[in-house]
Amino acid sequence: MKDETKFGEYTGLLSEKFGKEISQAYLKMIWESLRPFNDGDCERALKHVFLHGRFLKDLIPDLLQRLEGEAKDQAVLAWVAVDKAVKNHGPYASVKFDDLVIHSVINVMGGWGQFQDCSIKEWTWKQKEFEKLYPVIQRKNNHPEHLAGQIEMKNRSGGYDEFTNAPVQIGDNNQRLISGSREVCPACVKSPAAKNGLCDACHLKKHGF
Repeated sequence: MKDETKFGEYTGLLSEKFGKEISQAYLKMIWESLRPFNDGDCERALKHVFLHGRFLKDLIPDLLQRLEGEAKDQAVLAWVAVDKAVKNHGPYASVKFDDLVIHSVINVMGGWGQFQDCSIKEWTWKQKEFEKLYPVIQRKNNHPEHLAGQIEMKNRSGGYDEFTNAPVQIGDNNQRLISGSREVCPACVKSPAAKNGLCDACHLKKHGF
């Protein structure tokens, strides 16, 4: 948690709820416990404890239990989005999830293309690894804006950045391909058509990508 004002407001309410002033030492312990988590999650946890908490001495364990449980739920939902994106778009298209934490987790696991290079049996273990990493990486403040697919990476390495499409947007109510420049597929990155940004002769679907 970073918002000291909100923290002060909620701990003040908790002090009133339990009818006891919270010492500075205990406030510091609460603050340190919440610091790895984002403000939104902390506010929800503080509200929950205000409504349902029973004892002041259990405040920190109650908050952490709520936060860690919520992080696990978010990890499961994030995996559902990832699994669907893999099935719909594969490793070639670049993608941008509404939940930017997903980008950091998948980069730790090897990147969008390498992440998908496994058997069906191994996919189950990928899920377990993803859901284990997600709550930890979620505590970071900065995450990549998108995940580069194999087409984008190939274009970059060949100096054809201008031919790479914008990433596919992945979200609950927003999954569409933003219009942009043409992609250049790996089969013809040296063709004149590709250099002109036309690339109609080598549309990705015709190559089975």
